Amino acid sequence: MSSQQKETDELIPSFPSDYRNRFHAFYDLMKKRVNEVLLVSSFYDDFILEEDGHLTEQIFRQYGELQLSSPPRITRVSTPSDALDAIDKMDFDLVITMRRIVDSDPFSFGSEVKEKRPNLPVILLLTNYSELSHIPLFDDQEGIDRVFVWNGDSTIFVAIIKLVEDQMNLKRDTTIGMVRVILVIEDSIQYYSLFLPAIYSEVVHQTQELMDEGLNRYHQLLQMRARPKIILATTFEEGMEYYQKYKDNILGVITDVRYPREGETDLDAGIDFINIVHKDNPFLPTLLQSSNLKNKERAKGANSFFLHKVSPDLIKGLKKFMKKYLGFGYFSFCLPDGTEVARAESMVKFEKILETVPAESILYHGVRNHFSNWLLARGEHQLASILKPLKVTDFQGAEEIRSFLKEFFYKSRYEMKRGIIAHFSVKHYELDTPFVRIGEGSLGGKGRGLAFVSAILSSENLEEKYLGIEISIPNTIVIGTGLYDQFIEENELFDIILQDISDRQMKEIFLSKSLPDELEIALKHIADLHTEPLAVRSSSLLEDSQFQPFAGIYATYMLPNNGSKSKERYKQLEKAVKLVYASTVSRLAKNYIRKIGQKIEVEKMAIVIQKVIGQQFEERFYPDFSGVAQSYNYYPISYMKPEDGITYVALGLGAMIVEGGSSLRFCPKYPKILPQISTLEDTLKNTQSEFFALRINENHPDLIEGENITLETYPHTVAHEDGTTTLQTSTYDIQNERIVNRTTIQGPKVLTFAPILKQNRFPLCSILEDLLQLGQESFACPVEIEFAVVTTNRQVPEFKILQMRPLISETDRQEVEIESFKEEAFIYSDKALGNGVMKGIKDIVYVKREAFNSTETLEIKKEIAEINSKLSDEDKSYVLIGPGRWGTRDRFLGIPVDWSDIYYAKVLIEAGLADFKVDPSQGMHFFVNVTSTGMGYFTIPYGDKEAKINWEWLDNQIAKEETKYLKHLSFEEELVIRVNGKIGEGVISSTKVLPNE
Repeated sequence: MSSQQKETDELIPSFPSDYRNRFHAFYDLMKKRVNEVLLVSSFYDDFILEEDGHLTEQIFRQYGELQLSSPPRITRVSTPSDALDAIDKMDFDLVITMRRIVDSDPFSFGSEVKEKRPNLPVILLLTNYSELSHIPLFDDQEGIDRVFVWNGDSTIFVAIIKLVEDQMNLKRDTTIGMVRVILVIEDSIQYYSLFLPAIYSEVVHQTQELMDEGLNRYHQLLQMRARPKIILATTFEEGMEYYQKYKDNILGVITDVRYPREGETDLDAGIDFINIVHKDNPFLPTLLQSSNLKNKERAKGANSFFLHKVSPDLIKGLKKFMKKYLGFGYFSFCLPDGTEVARAESMVKFEKILETVPAESILYHGVRNHFSNWLLARGEHQLASILKPLKVTDFQGAEEIRSFLKEFFYKSRYEMKRGIIAHFSVKHYELDTPFVRIGEGSLGGKGRGLAFVSAILSSENLEEKYLGIEISIPNTIVIGTGLYDQFIEENELFDIILQDISDRQMKEIFLSKSLPDELEIALKHIADLHTEPLAVRSSSLLEDSQFQPFAGIYATYMLPNNGSKSKERYKQLEKAVKLVYASTVSRLAKNYIRKIGQKIEVEKMAIVIQKVIGQQFEERFYPDFSGVAQSYNYYPISYMKPEDGITYVALGLGAMIVEGGSSLRFCPKYPKILPQISTLEDTLKNTQSEFFALRINENHPDLIEGENITLETYPHTVAHEDGTTTLQTSTYDIQNERIVNRTTIQGPKVLTFAPILKQNRFPLCSILEDLLQLGQESFACPVEIEFAVVTTNRQVPEFKILQMRPLISETDRQEVEIESFKEEAFIYSDKALGNGVMKGIKDIVYVKREAFNSTETLEIKKEIAEINSKLSDEDKSYVLIGPGRWGTRDRFLGIPVDWSDIYYAKVLIEAGLADFKVDPSQGMHFFVNVTSTGMGYFTIPYGDKEAKINWEWLDNQIAKEETKYLKHLSFEEELVIRVNGKIGEGVISSTKVLPNE
């Protein structure tokens, strides 16, 4: 008998023999484990699984709670050939592959794996529901055992591992340990990917609650080891086979209504299954799930619970059903007689408890190596290896051990901050901490993007190439999505957020509620330390994903943060956080989520808090300039290629760019080609005339009035006086009527950025080229970067990356025939985004040319919103045509619609007019969101030789409805709408129109 088992046995209370046998049996449970996982993915997919979802921590925490000695190790490769080589060299227990892999497809790769290892499980993990269309029917999924969808929450990864392990250990553990089984029968990839992680989460949560009520520590350990296993079946026969084998161990059944039976979809499969089960055990809990509400009565008749699949509270209902099941553990500080004196669920709490725990408890655990064993179970192998060789006799006594452990834990956590995401601690948080998270859950889209950039920069060390320039992200604090969940739950807001109430009312409700204690304490500490301006930014779970960017959908607040008392600063920070939470369920967000086919309950909000980049001049705070850079250019000109990328820059804060204001665009590879300022007339007309800055002199801004309440626009001449435009400015030589790239001569200053783009006085283009290439290689797709630069009054110029996210491109679209449709088309664009044949559209809404006035765009916006609402009620998608930029904040550059104003449109067209020529919307948040939904997006510049719009034909059609600014046409037959994203062309044509109604 090992000394460890002897110590354990000596602590076991006197139980009846059957309990004692079960206790020993639990050591033999879960013998087969997923120790080695092979992950085949891009660098970016691997990173967000690991860092954003705390993948390693989740896996290790569950293994620690189960007292397993070998947490799984994940080996990552990026190509199928490397994966096959790795399989030859190592004994893997599980292979997980993403859909987008180099030089192969997952099914071919899976088949090759099966040839080498027929019994090796191969799981396909999709990154988005839209990828389901690329997956063949179940019978044709050769080489793949299961397909799952990951949508930003890495608990799906843990669920996959646990599902595989449960399958591996099912027969043995149910035999020797009487382990219970939850049987899930569901053939929908989307739904079982959604609720399997919830089932595992609830099992763990409920087990933890049972531990508090357990008879003693060892009974609790038994409960942890004997947690229910989850078994997934996708057909009636598979489910029945599991049931017949393990009917004595079945704890409950969760089943869909219709799924395959004898090779065909059976509409009654779930009902029949439950009836068979209840013949054996009438009281066995069963849950019937269906997208058809009519099955609710059938479920009642079968003595089964019922959940409506399309209900927004599906997960809530599932968790409610799961309330009776299990979960697990923490470190228990005990006295020598076994009396528990404290519990530590985390290393942070461990450190706090260590200050007051009795000395005899420290000695008791120290003698038995409990501290190092606990660290080992949590995956802190290096820390454990330092502690384990140490003996109690190496110290003068318990207090010296206490001091050593406190110092040891403090130093180790401090070292872990370097290059990684640190956990927030009031005691140890410092102003120069580069990246820290508050609470559990995901970092959200912005958060994970920033964390990824931080990791890239720490490994690439670009500052060695660009000596004397600081290239980094701002110091960042992320509030995890777990605290959003806690805020909603503690304040009983779930039912409220589903109601159709105004955004103002929703904001007021959220502001009236209390933040979770953990978050309130953290924010008060942050407000106490920080006196510089802060940006409080949304970072939702779905935000900034490759297919669903959510750019600009949620709120961001810039805070002066200059109150003289920390209480004042906290109140503003608290208010901003609550308002960002409220923006999660704004009408704009709900409409967008509905448009992309998601559920509001799936969305969770993390929050990013950063220092605002810039410096103060009187009441103004702003950077020298900001920018948005994209590695893919939707509208290349001259000899530029789409892959050369595009950048937009503007004096001051970046709101000028992302909200559609005036900015300068250029290609980093060809910075001297500037079509906006190719002539004197264009330069004077198109260059930026005003800029955004944070207004510092207002201590108590009323944030409920809007995100921009703390921002102010100033004439660019103010920035010249501040001295912040040295690198952005040229001079208009009035006498010679020319632009001179010097600022020392007399004349009006214009923002051409010539000292940077033509004279390279700051290596902006080179930095951007490197970052875009690095980002694209790491994300395995095109990327977008938001940045800010400060050089004025800085010995070391600062280039700060505010955000990096995947960018949707048109590189993987299928061919759609366009050429043969051009002649009959009344609209053709050679600058079209989207892809496919859009069917079922019979309506066009367009802004009448003769009625358009750039000073009346707010009125046009209102009329558009009214027609959009009518067409939404009638369930009619439509084509929307208008001049200038859609969704711009600058109402003189286009129509400043919000997403909620046009969400039922299926195609948007930006059409130039003779007296109204505006560059496309490419750098705007609105543009990014529209293109991500699959909407068609046509650009038709005025006077273009290729693109066309037959205004006369449109004007001659009989209108179904006509307003002051708009004309609504309704056609008898479907419009012919075709878009080829690969070549960037789109056409629209039709022949008939309905008479005026």
